[in-house]
Amino acid sequence: MSQNSELEISVGDLIPSPTTQYQAQTILGNGVYGVVIQCRNVTTDETVALKMIKSMENIDCAKEEEVTLQTMKALHSDRFNIVRFNESFTYKGHYCLVFEHLDMDLQKFKQISPGQHLQLKQIRPILQQLATSLEFLNSAGIIHADLKPDNIMLVDHVRKPLKVKVIDFGLAFDDPEEQIGDLLQPLWYRSPEVLYKEPFSGAIDVWSLGCIAAELSTGRPLFPASNENELMRQFAFAIRDPEHEGNFLPHAFWPRRWMEGRFMPG
Repeated sequence: MSQNSELEISVGDLIPSPTTQYQAQTILGNGVYGVVIQCRNVTTDETVALKMIKSMENIDCAKEEEVTLQTMKALHSDRFNIVRFNESFTYKGHYCLVFEHLDMDLQKFKQISPGQHLQLKQIRPILQQLATSLEFLNSAGIIHADLKPDNIMLVDHVRKPLKVKVIDFGLAFDDPEEQIGDLLQPLWYRSPEVLYKEPFSGAIDVWSLGCIAAELSTGRPLFPASNENELMRQFAFAIRDPEHEGNFLPHAFWPRRWMEGRFMPG
């Protein structure tokens, strides 16, 4: 199935944990730091997503992610559209995190939708659920810092249409002061505070959500920059006051009437 830092995982392989065994079924994703494997819990017959860290060098990062996951789990995060974390263990030197299995990410869902964008009747419930997630994270003092369509999953787009959950807390943190000046957030969803290396808060996740909302509606990224300088230029163009050429709106990127006409219930 996959060659993974000298560890080969094949279909049918049993991966033991302290509580059960997981039978490997298929690869869901393979990145630089880890591989995500769809597995069957042989004890409960539940399908799960097992995230296996490839390198020993990244175990500390995985353990930091687990601390965040455990903190959220103690606060019942699964009630707030956050992926459910089950357990962690080590398999042949590879740190493993086990999550509930989810269906597909928003990026893929958008691509299979007519015109590669969603209708407002689809966007509104998705945004409501994500706003609930961000409200929970804010109350827990956690900043996701990697919010993008790829990290928002549909639970089951057939049987539970439009029910979503936020995943991947590998870059999440709880002390923004320590992160000022660091490279945070994917470029297209990067907030002005982060871009200009200014003090920030959990509002940077709200900025990302706004960018995602516009993308779901139009089918295109709101700020499709190829680098930070281009992103700065796109920001400057977006906040220009159309009624007073050369002036800039200090309070918002889009007029309230524009937002109300597109996203607010009529």
